[in-house]
Amino acid sequence: GCGVSRAFLKAQALLFGGYRDALQSTKEGDIHFSEELFLDHKSQSLKQFLQSAVHLQLFKQFIDARLDILNKGKGPDDLFEEEIIKCETTAGKGRSYQQMVGNLKKGGGAIILNMKSKANVRAKGFT
Repeated sequence: GCGVSRAFLKAQALLFGGYRDALQSTKEGDIHFSEELFLDHKSQSLKQFLQSAVHLQLFKQFIDARLDILNKGKGPDDLFEEEIIKCETTAGKGRSYQQMVGNLKKGGGAIILNMKSKANVRAKGFT
């Protein structure tokens, strides 16, 4: 039971966790999702899969919910975000996430940093 759900969560984090790399801040300070950036850095086979996935209602609802949280000045705080952090740490990809944070405006960047630090604290409990 738990092993299957954990494996599913990890697979989802590996497939869709890159959404954070596609978050951008507008001049007004709002955060938005760039589909082009999300698809740009993927391998060709994964890119083909994600090109279809980004048009699914479930994915759109997921992104809209994340943007709603971020644009209210909060950070997503759930098991999915924690799993993304774990996957990035294992793969050594935490650096690209830090670079993305640096590219956001201060307000949005602070939200993302807060989200990351909360996830790191929780992820330590899983290792």
